[in-house]
Amino acid sequence: MLLISFIIVLLLAISLILCRYECKNTISRMFFLTFTCYWLVSLFASQFNPYGLFPVSDNTYYIMLINVVSFMIGFLFVRDPDSNLTTSVTFQNKVFSLSRNNVFFAVLLIGLVVCYIVYKEYSLFILLGGNRKEAYEYISQHTSGIVNAIFAFILPPLYFCTLIITAMLLLYHRRYKIIIPATLFIVMYSFIGSGRAAFLNIGIAIFFAFLLRPLFSTGRIKIPKWIYPVLLVIGVLLYGAMCYMTAMRQTADPKLDWETLSKGAEELNEHFVTYSLLPFRHFDYALENDFYDRIGNNMGMTTFDGLNRYAWMILKKLGIDIPLMADRVTDFLENTWINIGAGFRSNYAYTDAMYFYLDFKLFGVILFSAMFGWFTHLCIRQFYRRPTVSCICLLYYLYFVVVQSVFTWHFNKPYSMAFVIALTIMSFSKKKIRM
Repeated sequence: MLLISFIIVLLLAISLILCRYECKNTISRMFFLTFTCYWLVSLFASQFNPYGLFPVSDNTYYIMLINVVSFMIGFLFVRDPDSNLTTSVTFQNKVFSLSRNNVFFAVLLIGLVVCYIVYKEYSLFILLGGNRKEAYEYISQHTSGIVNAIFAFILPPLYFCTLIITAMLLLYHRRYKIIIPATLFIVMYSFIGSGRAAFLNIGIAIFFAFLLRPLFSTGRIKIPKWIYPVLLVIGVLLYGAMCYMTAMRQTADPKLDWETLSKGAEELNEHFVTYSLLPFRHFDYALENDFYDRIGNNMGMTTFDGLNRYAWMILKKLGIDIPLMADRVTDFLENTWINIGAGFRSNYAYTDAMYFYLDFKLFGVILFSAMFGWFTHLCIRQFYRRPTVSCICLLYYLYFVVVQSVFTWHFNKPYSMAFVIALTIMSFSKKKIRM
């Protein structure tokens, strides 16, 4: 334990020094510190096994540390531009033009209609006593194919794009003609099974947009001083909402009072700690029980599950069947419940390193973590070279993946790979693409 603690503290110090001298802009520092600090602090806290969690083997800790170091190396392999962003006024105009963009407004209205159709079926099923996973199967059977396709592949990318665009407009432009329908879409989509994570996503988007303020502090935009207390109030309200939703899980009919919020806050804080530490126990369990031999050796298709899904759907139309990684890996991880401590039983969350490991074992952890760090920093550099709304949407989604990386690998979602590929093409294309 002492050796691992020493390595963690040493890596934390090194990451702070590297960030100081190698990360030359706000976004690079935000990504680098969020990943390294969240991972290393979680690993350090994990050694004390709080809340009765079972201990983790040294072998698992070393693999987790290799995952962190690989990301750092990949990230720092890309150099930041020598100068900071010099076209912030151009970027402002691109963001603000969305408040008058009829296409964006029309897409939001379509999203609202689809959300309403899906939410009616979802809420009915939940009221009848069904759980969230079964509800999605019920929705797919009771709505049209085009509604299912839009909900599965279009609305999630639209949700992430709308989150960051709305946060930027709310903080720096405040044109409510587009902010109001965008907020309605976010709320409606969040009602469909998101739970407390919806409030966390909103908080991440506002935090990300707030750190972009240097891009909006030049030209004709002056950031008002009242925005800081407003952000504080929003943060308190989001935390209070999460506390109340946590209390709702413990009490059938909770009252909205201080006692209820206090109990919810105590439970929520415990969940935040345990949810940040339980993936290490899941990974440890996977090593001890030879998950690689049972569902691994997938030659990269676990990490890039989205590509496998698309190939499976296309080939199925042609009458050709290929293995679906979602059935082999994702469903297996979701259905495997593990005792991780006294009174703790959980599933699904294995860190992003689990997906890398199931492809090529330790080499997969080194390779794919470094690739993720490299790609993330490459997109940051591209934004500072040619700032676009599509690139900032891509960066926000990548930041969301970074925040989630201790918990799971978000690129295994059905929409994720197509979303990232589309935004990457738009961000790096030399042709002018609107957005």
